[in-house]
Amino acid sequence: MTLTFLRLGRVAPWDAAFYVAAQFAGGVMGLSLAAAAAGSLVGAPSVSYVATVPGPRGVWIAFVVELALACAMMTMVLVTTARVSWLAPFTGLFAGALVAVSITLAAPLSGMSLNPARSFASALLAQLWTGFWIYLTAPLLGMLLAAEVHPALVDGGRAVRQASPRQRPAVHLSVPVRT
Repeated sequence: MTLTFLRLGRVAPWDAAFYVAAQFAGGVMGLSLAAAAAGSLVGAPSVSYVATVPGPRGVWIAFVVELALACAMMTMVLVTTARVSWLAPFTGLFAGALVAVSITLAAPLSGMSLNPARSFASALLAQLWTGFWIYLTAPLLGMLLAAEVHPALVDGGRAVRQASPRQRPAVHLSVPVRT
């Protein structure tokens, strides 16, 4: 999402770089703490640090599923936070519901990631890199695809192409954003 907001001009490049680095570092630190607290349970072969790996249908099905999930998630965020939307306060609830449904339907096919930083942390600690490229590329491509398609669906693309970054609607993130 961060890189998509960068593409849309809703977050400054320095802030995006810092946030992405913090997500990757936080993922590794958080999983390391969980592993330390849970002992061998998290590293057990059946759990394998919750590493994200493609399902039995293969890497290309996993890629398509991850791409579609990311596109759906970003589209939902763009729709609910567009301009002055009465839906904006419910974005977190919609995201949680979408993740819950995605876990149920997509986990058997793709492992269900949506977050490259989470997948990286799990792969690093488990030393399990099977299909890892999927979890770096598909979420980014899916969310960027949503950013390209959404304006065309909403108003023929005028809002994103014509508005300067300062004129675009603010996105409500949990951290301050400078534009």
